[in-house]
Amino acid sequence: MGHFVDESQHKQLLTCAAAVVVALAAAGVALVPGYGVQIVLQLTIGLAATVFPAATGAFALGMSEKDELTGRVARNETFTHTRNAFFALAAGVVGTLSPWPAYFTRRRYSRPEWPHR
Repeated sequence: MGHFVDESQHKQLLTCAAAVVVALAAAGVALVPGYGVQIVLQLTIGLAATVFPAATGAFALGMSEKDELTGRVARNETFTHTRNAFFALAAGVVGTLSPWPAYFTRRRYSRPEWPHR
């Protein structure tokens, strides 16, 4: 994906399209039951999300001089890993403090429980 993004003349459009695909598929994860559908949605999110690191790197590294490249790559990686750790922590806190903690693990693979019959 990195080579595709690097060679593209439409990096912003690719990033926007990937964000829309991830958002729609994430909504599908929450709204559409079924094991097979969930697998397809998760694969779609994973594939679309591969655009973001390549595009971010292309944007940032395209703005730096050759002698600043190593520092810029290190800075980008620091932000990437910090963001991932923050969101993992936030998901853990939300899942722990939620009034429906089982929702985060069970909802994807079961029938909707609402409305109660």
